[in-house]
Amino acid sequence: MNKLISGSLIILMLFTASISAQNLNLATTDWEPIYGRSLPEQGFFSAISKAVFKRAGYDITIQFLPWKRALEGARSGKYDGLLGAYHSKDRARNFYYPDPLYASDEVFVQYKGKGITYATIEDLKGYSIGGMRGAANLVALKKQGFDIRETANDEQSLMKLNSNRVDLVLMGRPQVLFMLENNSNIKKLAGHVEIIEPPYKSSNLYCPITKKRMDGKFIVNKFNEALTAMKADGSYAAILKRFGQ
Repeated sequence: MNKLISGSLIILMLFTASISAQNLNLATTDWEPIYGRSLPEQGFFSAISKAVFKRAGYDITIQFLPWKRALEGARSGKYDGLLGAYHSKDRARNFYYPDPLYASDEVFVQYKGKGITYATIEDLKGYSIGGMRGAANLVALKKQGFDIRETANDEQSLMKLNSNRVDLVLMGRPQVLFMLENNSNIKKLAGHVEIIEPPYKSSNLYCPITKKRMDGKFIVNKFNEALTAMKADGSYAAILKRFGQ
């Protein structure tokens, strides 16, 4: 009898989880032009994510927060996952990672005339590097002994660069170009800062699901099936084309 009751409880829990899983609450930050609350449809990455999750049987709600708070909230299970996150070994301990949705270059930005170049990342030791708090590549460099100066967002990092409080800023190439053209506080830096080539990394962006969800692996599998189907039938490419990507 006890075994029967226990089995029934497990089935009930799984059934309840499957119902609640139809709505997912994902946390992220404003990261224009890839995703952001003020962008049309909250950005092309948000549009793709919503379409893939919809095909998989889930509706998603996106919460825009400071990145560190978004990361910690999803890790603790307050949110069901993250929208637009890089992969790292540290994060993989707390999240199930589906297939990637997009790839973006991470680049170093310097003030023109600074003359910083690098052949390997070790060439940049001794320089102070600014970036967004909680960013995976920045966290990794900090662990390797680099001088990291964290800020709440990319705008603050570029302002630090402008006031000579950091030598370099590590951020996404699309974000640099977008902010130099559209951000009222950063526009004045156009012509005064430059991207150092080659890019530091080209990193995939994912929508990982917190391991606090007992059905996390199931959600990831459904997501991967949906993404494969959308790439096969052309609907994935159609969304990118609609946004000029």
